[in-house]
Amino acid sequence: MASLTVAVPVYNEAEMLRATLDEVSRQSFGDFVVLVFDNASTDATPQVAAEFAARDPRFRHVRQPYNKGALANFHESLMAAETPFFIWRAADDRWSDNYLEALHGLLTANPRDQLAVGTIETADLDGRKRRIAAFPARLRGQGAGGVIRMLRASKAAWIYGMFRREALTARMNEVVASYGHPWGFDHLVLFRFILEDVVAGTAETTFYQIIKRTRGQATIRRTPPALEQMLELRHKFYALARRDIETSARPPVWKAVWRAYLWFYTGKRVYRFEKILKRSLLEKVSRVSRVAP
Repeated sequence: MASLTVAVPVYNEAEMLRATLDEVSRQSFGDFVVLVFDNASTDATPQVAAEFAARDPRFRHVRQPYNKGALANFHESLMAAETPFFIWRAADDRWSDNYLEALHGLLTANPRDQLAVGTIETADLDGRKRRIAAFPARLRGQGAGGVIRMLRASKAAWIYGMFRREALTARMNEVVASYGHPWGFDHLVLFRFILEDVVAGTAETTFYQIIKRTRGQATIRRTPPALEQMLELRHKFYALARRDIETSARPPVWKAVWRAYLWFYTGKRVYRFEKILKRSLLEKVSRVSRVAP
């Protein structure tokens, strides 16, 4: 059995998928199996995945019978894995050629750690660098305050680090069952690992996160969901994170510090209370204006 599963959840990314799978195939660490989880794509994604599966036995194409949504596709690709280690790979991101080797080395050298990440470099499609975020190793082992600073420094892209599969499976099952929405799920998955200080990092490899825009174009802004959904997601995020705190084996004084911070952290990672309040007031004003004579 291979040591690592690389899961590639994908939908209509044929143009980028070939480069992605080429990059995975030339990693300096090769003891892996690749699961391309095709979420019922309507472009050439199935053909690209089948091409790689035909020429390299490490690659497998799993096609969903219909589009199940991003979160379900991520979850099911994890549930299909059987290896000790697991990593997700987005079709539009990039790795250093030693990415798998460096992260696998971190986890095998440190049995307590459950997640390994590298430097995060964010850039536009045209290759323009926007920011570089090194792993804040100095925050490890710094008590309750160090955990809070690590939470503040954490990146959503850490979800594309390498996990011990069993630990990730348990956490992902909790998040899907209790939260069940793609917005903010990455930070909620990571929350437990950061809380227990089991995230390791290295500056010896880089994850390149691609922002889908080109020079001169503004970042596409998502239309916010209905107010009711914003409130629901904030409540669910807070509830699961609070449960993580209460079930942690950390000292009671640490938990008290984390409880005090959690309200602010939930706003940072899901929706700020001020934004929800503003949205609520605007909707009330809109309703009043519609019924006014």
